[in-house]
This record gives sequence, C-alpha cells and structure tokens, in this order.
Amino acid sequence: MLLHPILIIPAKPITPVIISDPTDLVNGQSVKFTCTSRANPRPQLRFLLGGAAAPASNSTPPTTSDEGLLKQGSQVWDTVLTEEDNGKELKCEVVDHLYTQEEVSKTITLDVFCKYTAWVGLYLKITVVQANPKYWPSVRFVVGI
Repeated sequence: MLLHPILIIPAKPITPVIISDPTDLVNGQSVKFTCTSRANPRPQLRFLLGGAAAPASNSTPPTTSDEGLLKQGSQVWDTVLTEEDNGKELKCEVVDHLYTQEEVSKTITLDVFCKYTAWVGLYLKITVVQANPKYWPSVRFVVGI
C-alpha cells in the first residue's frame, strides 16, 4: 500500500482578538475573556495578566474550528477582577507555533470600574461607580437636611 504524505501549508497566525463578556468591567463581578486567532497549524493561545501567566485554574480547554486553510484556536479565561487589576495589561499571545520567533499577540489595558456602597443611616444606600479607584479617597458624601 502506497501512503501519501500529508502536506501542511504553514500560514502565519493572525493577530489575536480579545473579547470580554460583559464589556464593562466592574470589580467583584465575574468576567469572561475570549481570545481567538487563526493560523496553520492551529495556534495555541495563552493569557498573561500584568506580565505573568493568568491563573490556569480559571482557564478552559482551548476550542478549535477549521476555516479552510486556516485553523482557528480559542482560549477562554474566567475571572473576577479587583481594584488592583485596574490599569494592568491583559495579553493574549500565540505560543508553540512555527512563527513564534516573531511575537504575535494582542494587548489591552484593563479599565476596571470600582463599585463602592455606603449606608448613611438606616435607610439611605449610596452606590458610586467610578473608573479610577485611586481617586476614591477624595470622594466625600455630605448628607444634610
């Protein structure tokens, strides 16, 4: 029996795309980041948060699909963001690929809204959502009659 070799035509990975669900990031709420890229062979992806690997315990196994010559890889990372994550860079990069000599990645800066709740007396609840938590100490509530 004559076996024919399988020909793989390599294709450089396409710059990854990062999508967050929900799109508004609020501290203490769960968020799911999805990163996708296409290449041949199929790209393997990983998330880095602030330059360090995102916790693997929150990652789901990569999913794949074929689109003609290009093979799609996808990585999902579920997490709960905190105030400390505001301003950090979230990076999705292609790893273990023919073209990893050149970095193929996408980086976004996290803009985490910080939600604070304060009770004034027994019946008045005030909730403040702000984009930059470093200004929170300067916010004061004045309640009077």
